[in-house]
Amino acid sequence: MVGRNELCPCGSGKKYKKCCMNKEIISNRIQKKVNLVRENYSSVYEKLYQYSMNKEFEDDRKKANNNFYIIDDEELNSNMEVFFNTYFMFDYLISEKKLLIESFIEKNANKISKNQQTILTGMLNSYVSLFEIKEKNETNVKLVEQFTKEEYEIDDIELLKSFTICEKLIARPVKIADTTLLIDITLSITSQVSEQIVNEVNSIYEKYKDVFSDLKTFLYYQSLMMYKYIQQLLEPKVAEYLFKQVQDLKEKEENAKENLSDSKNTDETKEENTEESKVENTDETKKEVAVTETKVEDTEQIKEENTTETKEENTEKEKNIAESKKESTEKNSDSTEKVLKLLEENVDSEYKQECIDFAKEIFNSIEVKNRTEVGWAAGIEYYIKKKHFSRVVQVDVARKYNISANTVRTRYKLLENI
Repeated sequence: MVGRNELCPCGSGKKYKKCCMNKEIISNRIQKKVNLVRENYSSVYEKLYQYSMNKEFEDDRKKANNNFYIIDDEELNSNMEVFFNTYFMFDYLISEKKLLIESFIEKNANKISKNQQTILTGMLNSYVSLFEIKEKNETNVKLVEQFTKEEYEIDDIELLKSFTICEKLIARPVKIADTTLLIDITLSITSQVSEQIVNEVNSIYEKYKDVFSDLKTFLYYQSLMMYKYIQQLLEPKVAEYLFKQVQDLKEKEENAKENLSDSKNTDETKEENTEESKVENTDETKKEVAVTETKVEDTEQIKEENTTETKEENTEKEKNIAESKKESTEKNSDSTEKVLKLLEENVDSEYKQECIDFAKEIFNSIEVKNRTEVGWAAGIEYYIKKKHFSRVVQVDVARKYNISANTVRTRYKLLENI
């Protein structure tokens, strides 16, 4: 330990008490605070983890497992377990159509302290992203998110001690009151990898920007995408596996192009053969024409005989069409009832009746096919809420009905044009 009147170890030539002593005192206090927040965070995380291991979530865990891991290798995937658990508890939509954190809060509402609620809220609002270290000082480290350019002040300077300014990293910040923690593993990456990820993510967002209100919302709902980047960066086997998949896909595309080219050549050959065949068949055609002319009178007689049969067939067809229409109407009625039931079960009371009335009105002129009921219900809810609350997000509605946001968007566009 350096004495107050000794030379400061920083090399300034000043006494320690007039140089870095106060800075270290402040730094130590901040670190103690960070350690306490991290300890409280770990305690809540452990309770949430134990809750996630309940038997009722067993099927959800299996499905999340299949979504999360890229290759089927138990030993390799065990190295990613810390990431998977966070994904399952923070990001995965369970069968109850909510996040596991939300389920935990509801089930333990009377047991959760105010401090625990603050931590759970921080968990709920967090997401994985890409950052650059902008500034480092004695009290905190400033990070800039590479997609939204939002700044984060990280108080845990010990955690980022080995990182340098301008260094790129993948991390998950969790804001708890006035302290921001980086949870799980913070991964350093090269500028080249960072640029590649930014370009790819922005390209994907451009395709779905009309589904998400902004880029931050997109990142919030796409944590799985970032976790898959992490798996590739941490495990060479995963990267090799994906590289091979890409190569196989390219090979299939090349084979398809070659087959298409061969098919064109075959068609050209067929055309040549057809022309030759036409010439050879000319004489035969002339003979057939002559024979046909001699049979005109017989044909008129056959027509008269078939008229009665045709009328009977048409009558039968009309009956079948009528029965088909009746059956279609009944099916549409059943599907409409399913949509109304879904709206009754899922829509908030404030908008429920308006959604139901709107559905009854439009389904007089629209056929609801079997197995499309969920999409229609979600589309109607989004359409009505959009009229009253412009900030409603398609993804939120999609998650409630456990369907894709694209389905909600498709139904909404159809409803707009009615």
